[in-house]
Amino acid sequence: MGVLSNFFNRILRKQAAPQAVNQSVRHFERNEQGRDFVVGDVHGMFAPLEVLLKDVSFDTNVDRLFSLGDLIDRGLESDKALEWWDYTWFYPILGNHEDMLMHRQKCAHVWHSNGGQWWVAVNQADHGEYDKRVARLPLAIEVETDDGLVGLVHADVLGNCWRTFYQALANKDHTSTQTALWSRKRIDQYQRGVTPSLVSEVNHVYLGHTIVEDRTTFENVSYIDTGACFYQNERAKLTMMQIHPHVEKFQKSTYLKDVLKAMPN
Repeated sequence: MGVLSNFFNRILRKQAAPQAVNQSVRHFERNEQGRDFVVGDVHGMFAPLEVLLKDVSFDTNVDRLFSLGDLIDRGLESDKALEWWDYTWFYPILGNHEDMLMHRQKCAHVWHSNGGQWWVAVNQADHGEYDKRVARLPLAIEVETDDGLVGLVHADVLGNCWRTFYQALANKDHTSTQTALWSRKRIDQYQRGVTPSLVSEVNHVYLGHTIVEDRTTFENVSYIDTGACFYQNERAKLTMMQIHPHVEKFQKSTYLKDVLKAMPN
């Protein structure tokens, strides 16, 4: 399945790799020329993502795509993350699965039992290329939009103030970092019937990490990991939100039979 999405590569324009960004957070000014999108956990399901971009007539010259992390593991084409990390219109953050790749010497068993088996087939000579790209991924991104500031982080926000959390990540605070990568506290509260507090000093926050059946929003926080990696489940899908200049939801089935139907004959 390594060539699953070759057909769609003609749609996407690959540019020179950007310089490494050695920082934990990144701020993006408002896109004055194009649109901004954010996609939930891809987990190696790049072919449906490419179809989504085709469906919205994504323009690599002016549009931007942000990712909530976990590009790798569990899905069909985790090895394609290497080329996606080099698209200059694509801005991913660090997910817990990239974090496990980065610390694989310490957590190899846990990682491999959670979708990291594909790594065994990766040429050892390429390991350093993955390491370099993962090392430059920020923990959080904030984007100026027509509706206001949008915050992007993989798992959760520590506390109820975006600015405080964002600054803590910039300062490499350990608790904030672990929250960004691994926490489910906020959505656990929601699922127990307790509505978490609004996150202040940000218009909206998008999170992944915790699988939900569809976009799930409470106060100004939305979860958009809709289980794209479970391609043997007919309800599996990838969710992408347009966040600028207006908000709109787009989804594509990642059920294997549907993925194959989208392939050229």
